[in-house]
Amino acid sequence: KKLNLQVGDKLDVDIKDGKLIITPVVIIPKDQGWYYTNEWQTMEKEADKQLKEGGTKVAETKEELYKDLGLG
Repeated sequence: KKLNLQVGDKLDVDIKDGKLIITPVVIIPKDQGWYYTNEWQTMEKEADKQLKEGGTKVAETKEELYKDLGLG
């Protein structure tokens, strides 16, 4: 109950200093691993901060969007 384990949860089992260490793990598909890198998480935090501070803009038309992006 302390670890909130459920039937089917994955566990990592190791022996350290004569003790059996069991750690719950989550398996992430390799093609999704980029999301959990320190670099990406830093960018996610910055984006969240900008959203909270109102640092975003909504374009009403695609022309306005292109202009804001410096494309037109």
